[in-house]
Amino acid sequence: MARISSSSSGSGPGLFSSLVFQPGGTAGLNTYTDWSLLYAALSLLQGARQVFFDSTFTTPEIPAGTYDLTGVTFIGNLQEDVVNLDDGCVFTAFPDTCNFLTLNSNSNSPVYTVGSTVVFIQMNSTTLQASGSAPMISVPTGTALGMFLNFGTFAGGNTILDVEGQVLMFGLDATQIADTISGSSSGLVSFDVDASSIITVPQSAFSGAISVNFIDDSSQIRYGSGNSSLNASIVKDALDEIATGQQPSYITYNMAGGNFTVPYTQNAPLVPIMPPAIILTNATTVVSFTLTLPAAPPDGQLFSITTQRVITSFTLNGNGSGFLVAPPTSLTIGQILRYRFVSILGQWCPA
Repeated sequence: MARISSSSSGSGPGLFSSLVFQPGGTAGLNTYTDWSLLYAALSLLQGARQVFFDSTFTTPEIPAGTYDLTGVTFIGNLQEDVVNLDDGCVFTAFPDTCNFLTLNSNSNSPVYTVGSTVVFIQMNSTTLQASGSAPMISVPTGTALGMFLNFGTFAGGNTILDVEGQVLMFGLDATQIADTISGSSSGLVSFDVDASSIITVPQSAFSGAISVNFIDDSSQIRYGSGNSSLNASIVKDALDEIATGQQPSYITYNMAGGNFTVPYTQNAPLVPIMPPAIILTNATTVVSFTLTLPAAPPDGQLFSITTQRVITSFTLNGNGSGFLVAPPTSLTIGQILRYRFVSILGQWCPA
């Protein structure tokens, strides 16, 4: 249980900016067992305010209703501590900061819809997950949501973000973004990540643009099946690392989609741009899979492929370029293929 040295009445508006929500406990001082009473007290306080969630007796729940949480920080004890957002719970303003908890939406409509042009929120050791049928957060066209995450996680399952506008995610320290983003072609999701981050590119539910920047030597970018496009800044940064002697980044692709085209763009002065390595993965043995390489690669371009699963029928498509040695038609676990393009031959050669 979070301890606050100040005191206030548990049945009315408190005098201090830190309140405790302890359902199933005993009201008193600044501790509330009823969310409606806590919110009434919270609404009378000025400036920065904190709500501590105490799950000692039962899982805290925020009931259906409309809540303005401008200037409010949510705090739990551990990232595994769940705070449920009931169906019909609506935030007109999302908490400015969330620390050490899991926010789980059980709502069948968005809990928060970005209404201002630009909104920023911060999550420290916090997980967002959606158990209802609707995304937790909606970002309409013409709006932007900035998310500062530190040890933050989007839990897999249902959609966390529906993006028609822009979402900018910064400082994803040891953070995994699972396949939990939806949106149309008008949407943009931009990740600025560090060396500990694992980014899973949204699956087919998101058809907008994706940008991943500042990839470090141990960062990973994971494709989900159904999404085979990636912003060129990912692979540009990978080549930047090679130029400076760092270990290259790599892309992991889930072969459930059956085929994948390696991302590629002409981007001076490092032209062309393509990732130095692809790791193929899947839950089980893959019956058939086709990997298509970029057309017209430059002389000396290096590329490697490895697989974490058996591929019974494998096709490596040169996309207009040949192979000096015919590629294998099946792959075993851990098998590695390395190629270098030789322009005078117009072929990929073993490297």
